[in-house]
Amino acid sequence: MEKKETFKVMGMSCAACQSRVEKAVNNIDGANASVNLLTNSMVVDYDDTKVDENKIKAAVEKAGYKCVSSKGETTKTEDNVEENEEKKVRERLIASCIFLIPLMYLNMGGMLHLPIPSFFMGNNNTLLFAFTQLVLVVPILLINQKIFINGTKAIINKAPNMDTLVALGSFASFFYGVLAIFQMCYVVSIDKIDMLHMYRHNLYFEGAGMILVLISLGKYFEAKSKGKTKAALDKLISLKPKTALVLKDNQEVETPIEDVQVGDIVVVKPGQKIPIDGVIIEGNAYVNQSAITGEGIPVYKKAGDTCLGATINTDGFLKIRITKRFDETTFSQIINLVKEATASKAPIAKIADKVAGIFVPCIVAISIITFIAWIAIAKDIKMAINCSISVLVISCPCALGLATPVALMVGMGKGASKGILIKNGEALEITGKINWVVVDKTGTVTEGNPEVTKLISDNIDNINSIAITLEEKSQHPLAKAICTYGKDKGGEVLPMVDFKTYTGKGVSGVINGVTYFMGNKALFEDNKISLEGFDLDKIGESGATVIIIGNNEKALGIYLVEDKIRESSRKAIEILKQDKIKVAMITGDNEVVANKVAKEVGIDTVVANALPETKSNWIKEQKAKGQIVAMVGDGINDAPALAIADIGIAIGNGTDIAIDSGDIILMKNDLLDVPRAIELSRAVIKNVKENLFWAFFYNVLGIPLAAGVFYPILHQGLNPMIGAFAMSMSSLFVVSNALRLRKFQPKWDKDTKTVEIKNEVMENKENQPVKYEISIEGMMCNHCTGTVEKALLNLGGTEVTVSLENKNALGTFPDNVTKDTIKSKIEGLGYKVKAIKEI
Repeated sequence: MEKKETFKVMGMSCAACQSRVEKAVNNIDGANASVNLLTNSMVVDYDDTKVDENKIKAAVEKAGYKCVSSKGETTKTEDNVEENEEKKVRERLIASCIFLIPLMYLNMGGMLHLPIPSFFMGNNNTLLFAFTQLVLVVPILLINQKIFINGTKAIINKAPNMDTLVALGSFASFFYGVLAIFQMCYVVSIDKIDMLHMYRHNLYFEGAGMILVLISLGKYFEAKSKGKTKAALDKLISLKPKTALVLKDNQEVETPIEDVQVGDIVVVKPGQKIPIDGVIIEGNAYVNQSAITGEGIPVYKKAGDTCLGATINTDGFLKIRITKRFDETTFSQIINLVKEATASKAPIAKIADKVAGIFVPCIVAISIITFIAWIAIAKDIKMAINCSISVLVISCPCALGLATPVALMVGMGKGASKGILIKNGEALEITGKINWVVVDKTGTVTEGNPEVTKLISDNIDNINSIAITLEEKSQHPLAKAICTYGKDKGGEVLPMVDFKTYTGKGVSGVINGVTYFMGNKALFEDNKISLEGFDLDKIGESGATVIIIGNNEKALGIYLVEDKIRESSRKAIEILKQDKIKVAMITGDNEVVANKVAKEVGIDTVVANALPETKSNWIKEQKAKGQIVAMVGDGINDAPALAIADIGIAIGNGTDIAIDSGDIILMKNDLLDVPRAIELSRAVIKNVKENLFWAFFYNVLGIPLAAGVFYPILHQGLNPMIGAFAMSMSSLFVVSNALRLRKFQPKWDKDTKTVEIKNEVMENKENQPVKYEISIEGMMCNHCTGTVEKALLNLGGTEVTVSLENKNALGTFPDNVTKDTIKSKIEGLGYKVKAIKEI
């Protein structure tokens, strides 16, 4: 059985470490790992019949790193570990500087004509000068001993990394300084004090200390920047409710969220978070679901409606029956999904992985060759040491390891904050290359809330009861519409046996000894059931979906069902077409309905009367032609097509969504999020390419410069300290470049509610704020006016004023807040709305 697990890996410092850990786990039969240097995390897909967690941990630890399981959402402990690590780096940096500043002053003060104590000057004081520097540099080495320990472990494990390069560079400088002191002592022992000045300038203690301090400085800046890249995920995690008010013996008991059980009744008061997914059993309220969907406008909820954990009850009193444990909630799934996604890799990252695996050994070899070359060519030991150490410290592959994960984390975090969940780096990269978008009709192009507009029947008394009985087991929106209509007309569920489903056609069952069928024309034709008395062609001209009900002899009636087209669908299709992306609608509905909807939204390619396999086969045909196809569906009956497409995009409201069915999940019912996801993909991959270019270009240019290749032209070498500083800044540059994605916004999208189709001028009043005067009855006091004012503000209203004397309210609202919404909101509070007029 395939399992997926997330682990925390401690001790990684660069791309070489990342590559080493991946290789160690991937060498296990039945395991496939993806390691993220930014988050120090590893996602492993493995066959649990061959591999277990202990085997994975053992492989990582054998490679020289510590590995712990990281199940569930990020815990406070993990957050504290990261905060403590940043604090430790800062403390090491400050402590190191206390010793480095006098060391640098002593070493370079004379060159800068700064006052130096006389007892350090002259040949007779050279040994005091040298030993003082030694005493100052040793604490710096001890303070930063972690670099030497990690670097040594990496060599022992045959996996040299960034710490190895830094440790070698710093130790080489220190060792050469110690060697110079021994030479000084020897010269003094043979009474040739006049030779001391030859060795006075061969002390490299300041280089050994400065390299470590600059690396620590770079790590500190990097840690601070990394924290910003995880801001979206941290913000999401911070929304987790801590406790819930559970009703026990009619008493409200504050209970830790982890202890709330399925079936418990919780109370949620105005302004409080709904703790866990459940069903409202009492009360009504407007609920802000922005934590889940990214949509800030509150949604009206009443008894019988489902609600999601971590959403906010803005104004009502609710009693909710819990239906899930917290770790099963939509909120928890989103957190886990985002964490796994940010730990994954895009295919473009394989370039860096291949280089990282051999990078450090090559750099060590280049450093040795550089040293030998300068000794052989120029016979200049000082230049040889300078260049070889510079090669080591300027080439640390930090930037290479961070280039991809920082961009992916910021990009995916940005998407998550807007309700666009991208499951992995591969999906993110491919999304930007899409050239065909296939959409379902019901629930995707349309709102997914169809209603029965007419029933044509032979006046059979119990036809609605038969319809309800046949459709009650289905989750399809059309079935729900028929059940709602039937119950409103007095229908009730009857005993039924031998229930059958016919994929893409309908259902049948035996009720009171009679076999009944309900579905489309194909179902009745396949079962040779007469359709006499019903002119389907004429009935279908209305553009409504036709659902036929009948027994095993003849059709008994027809339900006409209609579904409104989403306003955003027209805009989304237009944007996709302008971006040269072709759009097709494949639906199980009849041709008349399909063509009518397609014409209204601007879709040119339509496939009607489609079975689930029709969608899959059509997508396979396009893929065979080299097309990159995305399938957009509701994640329920479109699962096969979502799976076969290059990119499956599941669109839903976050409750019934099949999270496993798509590569991308759109938490809002908004088709505009499809072009948004495509634009986000392109922006992230462009950022990754910029980061990789910088990381490679930096090393291609920096290594020859450090090795002294350009010395004959520039007459200037590269000081190791400058090399260490440049290396630290390269990592900071990569992270800072990725952080620009936090301001990402599609070129056509001014904000979440405004669409700009290139440079066309929108001649209608769409997206313009609307000012309303609302006449209200029932307000008796200032408390009433305050309640109404708060409710209108929660709808997105601005400049809201409520008058008890005039019995009205004035306010400006976004164009998508309708009069019906305002009326429903106010009347839900117990007041009556007499009139609403635009002013």
